[in-house]
This record gives sequence, C-alpha cells and structure tokens, in this order.
Amino acid sequence: MTTLAGQVQNVRRQKYQFPFREALWATLLIIFLLLAYNPLVTQLRRFRFRGDLTPYDIGFDGFAPSQGYRSSELKSPKLAFIHTDARCSQDYIFFAPNGASIPRPGPVILDSNGELVWYIWEGLEGVTQDFRVQRYKDEDFLTFWVGNEIDGKKQGQWYMLDSSYKVRYALSPAGSFTKGDMHEFQLTPEGTALIVVYDSIPGDLSSIGGPLDGWILDGIIQEIDIETGELLFEWRASEHFSVDDTYHGFTGCQKADAAAFAGCGNSPTSAFDFFHLNSVEKNQLGNYLVSSRYTHTISGVSGKDGSLLWTLGGKSNDFQDLSSHGSATAFAWQHHARWYGNSSITLFDNAVEDNSDPSLESRGLIIDLDIEKRQASLRAEFLHPQKMEAVSLGSMQILEGSGNIFVGWGHSAAFTEFSPDGSVLCDIHYGPSALNTFGRLKSYRVFRGTWIGNPTEPINVAVKGEVIYASWNGATQVARWQLQVQRDNKGEFDSVSQVFKDGFETEIRLPPTLRPGSLVRIQGLNSEGNILGSSHIVEIAAQKETSFMVGILVIFSGIIILACVMFMKRRQHGRPQNGGEYQILPVAN
Repeated sequence: MTTLAGQVQNVRRQKYQFPFREALWATLLIIFLLLAYNPLVTQLRRFRFRGDLTPYDIGFDGFAPSQGYRSSELKSPKLAFIHTDARCSQDYIFFAPNGASIPRPGPVILDSNGELVWYIWEGLEGVTQDFRVQRYKDEDFLTFWVGNEIDGKKQGQWYMLDSSYKVRYALSPAGSFTKGDMHEFQLTPEGTALIVVYDSIPGDLSSIGGPLDGWILDGIIQEIDIETGELLFEWRASEHFSVDDTYHGFTGCQKADAAAFAGCGNSPTSAFDFFHLNSVEKNQLGNYLVSSRYTHTISGVSGKDGSLLWTLGGKSNDFQDLSSHGSATAFAWQHHARWYGNSSITLFDNAVEDNSDPSLESRGLIIDLDIEKRQASLRAEFLHPQKMEAVSLGSMQILEGSGNIFVGWGHSAAFTEFSPDGSVLCDIHYGPSALNTFGRLKSYRVFRGTWIGNPTEPINVAVKGEVIYASWNGATQVARWQLQVQRDNKGEFDSVSQVFKDGFETEIRLPPTLRPGSLVRIQGLNSEGNILGSSHIVEIAAQKETSFMVGILVIFSGIIILACVMFMKRRQHGRPQNGGEYQILPVAN
C-alpha cells in the first residue's frame, strides 16, 4: 500500500518532468524560422506596397490584365493610367510585353489612350524584343528581334515589316553565326544595320575568382548591308576590355545548362558574361557608341580600326565628373545609350542589379560631354514618382517636336513621359505594380512614334443579336465604318448606315428593317470617305435566331431555379424548429 509521502513524491516527479518532446519541436521551429528568415524577408521586400494601391495594382485584374473582343480572338494589354496630361504625346506606343505572366508574347502597338492598334503572336517562334519604327530608304518599317534562350545566350533573328505587315527583310548575322542577340537592331542612314552577337570563347577567369581554363561570353558588334547581308564592320569586346573590368560576379551563377547570361564560365553553354553588350549607335563621323552593362561603361569606338576612343564610367573612366556626387559617371548596369546632338548622350541608368539595396533607384539621364577636355556633367535626370528599381532592361527616348522624355522601366512593365524640366506628364504601367520587382511582366524597350498601317486581310466582324462588331488589326487610317446590305443575288450592295470608329472594336447597331436572311458586310472608310477594305459577307438571320434561343434558355433556366428555391423554402418551413429532433407527445385519453 502506497503511503501518503510516496504519493506526494510521485506527484512532484510528474510535475517537474522535463518536456523533451515539446522542446524538440520548439527547437526545430526556431531553426526553421532562422533558416527561412532571410529568404522570406527578401521576398517580402520585393513587394511594392503603397497607400494608393488600386485593385488593379494588387492583381484583382490578373497578373496580365487584358481586354477581349467579339470580332477577334486577340486580347490586348489593359493598361493603368496613373497620371495624364494634355501635354503628353499622342503618338502610338510600341512595346513587346513578355514574362511568366504573358501566355502569348508578341509586338503590340497601342494608341495614346491604351487602345489596341496592332498585335501579332501567331507565327513568331520565340519572344519579341526591341520593337519599334525605323526608317529605311525613305520608308517606315516595324523592326524587332525574335528568338529564344539557347546555350546560355539569347539567339534569334531580326525582322522588318512594311506598312502591310508583311516581312520584307529577315536578317541574320554574317560569317559563321546563324543567330544573333536581342539587345540591338539599329538601322543607319547609310542603309546598314547594327546588330549584336554573343560568342562563347575560352578565357582565363582566375583573376576574378573563376576557372583558369574558363569560357567567356564575348560581345560582338556587326554592321551589315541590309540588302546583301555583307559584313562591313566587326568589333569584339574581348579585344579591348579585360575580365578585370567587370562588376559582374559569380553569385548565383549556373555551371551547366545556364540560363541566358547566367553562366559560371565552366563550359561553352555556361560561359561567363563579363561585358554584356546591350546597345550600339553610329554617329555622323562613322564612330560607334557602345554600352556595356557589366563594366558600367559607355565607350566611343573608332569606325576605322575599332580602337577605343574614350570610355565614360566604370573602372577605366577617362572623364572628370563636374557634377556633384559624381552623378555623370556613377551610372551602373545601364541600358540604351544614344547620342543627343553632337556632344550629349542619353541612357537608362538601372543603378541596380538586384533589389538588395532599397536606397538605390533607376533613372533616365542626359549627360553633356566635352570629349576634347574629357569632362562630363549631368544635365538632367528623370526619376519615377514611385522610386522604381529596374534590375534589368530599360530605355530612354527624347521625343521629336515636344522634347519630352519617354522612359521605359524595363524589368518593371511601366513607362513614364516627362517634360524637359522633369515634371511627370503621363505615368502608365501594365500589370500589378505591387509585383513589379518580380519581373512577371516586362518589356526590353518601349517607344513612342508614328505609324501608318494598311493590312491586306479583310475586316473582322461578328454579329451578336442586334449588333455587328467590327475591328481591323493594324488599320490606322479608318475613320468610319460603313454597313452595307446586299440588294439581290447579283452581288450589289446598298449602304445603310455609317458610324465613327470607336477604339479597336466598334459596335454597329443593325437597322430593325432588315429582313430575315439579309446578307451584310462592313467597309472601312478613311477621313475623306474613301474605301480602305471590306469584311466577308455575313448572314444576320442565323445570329438573330441563336440570340432568341439563348434568351429562351435563360428565361427557362431562371424559372427552374426559382421553382427549386421556392420548393426548398417550403421544405425548410415544414421542418421542426427545435434542432431537427421530433418530440413524442402524450396522447390524451
């Protein structure tokens, strides 16, 4: 028999027994939190939360908001206009959105209100980059690159489309190269094209922590004749820059089957990108302006022998910076360098390669150069009102006429138009801005410009009930739509109404006097009333019957649903109210 003292001792032992299981789980939880803290905080920092976020900005309209149409299977980007001003350019917007959220990437033309003008994705074998209008032999062309990631590089071809949207020229690099890089396709007044090619070559990377017998991605400039494909000039970065000039490191690099520009230098398919050539332009003297993202440099290159004339920025900077805090030479990871006049350049200063430093922000720059004295000064910078960090891509364009500055924020699918004094005139973005830094939506460059398109395909139409919908992909000259009804079996038509074109797709009401089985078509008219094109002939009757049957089905379905609801309510009222249990009541004798 257990004594009272023994019972008390047992109770004490139970009371003070150490909870080993709970302590183990608590320790594991702490370890997990410690391991997850940095990645979790890093990802949370990438969200751009603000007090003025709209449902669009946090993804209520989807990761790639789009606008659908009745007369076409196309879906166009649905933009968010944050700020507008009457001084904004009315020219078209040219961009090529791509990324994980874009199921069908392709070149897009939008008007100044964000309405679709032209879009194509069928027939493009890859992703479109650098989409814009360029002039060749006194004719405007739509130019762009299309390609894919192959062997650690972006490889593809360049295309030139005429005003009918037909491919007039398809260009490839000269020599042994069959495909070229996405970063540049610049036409010159001499009728030539400047293109970029990336080539994997052996290289010693031991001085920067890489393999001795390594591989580097060499940036190559080619100037080729558009008509013949003849090579007129070639320049290699590796012959003028050392791997020691790079700011690009090996953190996060890939040793095998590398993504584009992400190799560690262990093999030809994972070559180390030490230079990252991303823009080229030729001036009137025949020399080239070359931008290198990974050396943080803009260089002048001789068109005669390829020698370096000067270098702005980076470790081998030749210029004295006359601006405060070195603002004219402190750009980093930049894109899209262009001459502005004879003694100034513009560029998009990414400033960041990742989002680890929130104090940095991307900007557009105008830099004045005195090349003889080797002096540089910052004339103007253009900052996004929400402090944008574009870790890659980007563009800057000075618009003709107004002198406004149009900045594309690259990795963040946004574009902003500034007045010359730096005031924000128009601020536009595509997709949830809270997710900008994730790069699910991006566009390498964005441009404004004029364009006249005359497609050869027929006008697209669709009849829905008492309305016919009309659209014509790429037609820029249509001012009005004309509805015509076939008079008889001889094929003659009578015009019955006209309406002004309203956006990409216009609704046209059908006259109530149309007889069953009437055949109609739509014609596009320019501002002078001239006919530009016609649609196929469509029959109205079948569409009206379908609409009538759909209406009957909807009404019938509504009656059935209403009857079911009333029946369920009656059953519910007939049930006992005491929790669903029946009571047995005594029966009086």
